[in-house]
Amino acid sequence: MEGELRPNDSEKEFLTLAYNRFYDIFEEVMDDSFFEKDAKLRFFRVKEGFAVYTELLNYEPIKWVIEHLKKSRPPMESEIGSKLFKFFRNVITHFPFYDSWDEIYVTKSLINWQKKVNSLINSFQNIKENQKLNIDSGKLRKNE
Repeated sequence: MEGELRPNDSEKEFLTLAYNRFYDIFEEVMDDSFFEKDAKLRFFRVKEGFAVYTELLNYEPIKWVIEHLKKSRPPMESEIGSKLFKFFRNVITHFPFYDSWDEIYVTKSLINWQKKVNSLINSFQNIKENQKLNIDSGKLRKNE
């Protein structure tokens, strides 16, 4: 691909579809009236937003930007954000048992089958800063 202009025509087509879909969902979710809609519809739309965003993250030049952010932003900011995003995405993708946010619960034993997620939890528990993230009663909480 050396010497090839980015994005090429195929990438432009993909990026146009993905960005348009993501921003349509984003605008819908950010509107105050979104919270008046049925809980199942709201959950579905957020899942769709996660799915589109995840596909965008597979585009190589976006990975370059994320790597740059890891180096240029405060320590751990992008790592925690990225891992937390992937954690929620994995829960809603790999545990398709839930119809709304109120139904979701996560325990370490439930997700232990996937070592990636388990290592994510362990990495949060091992952060050597004053604020740690902890799993308690199936919910992510920040220790005070």
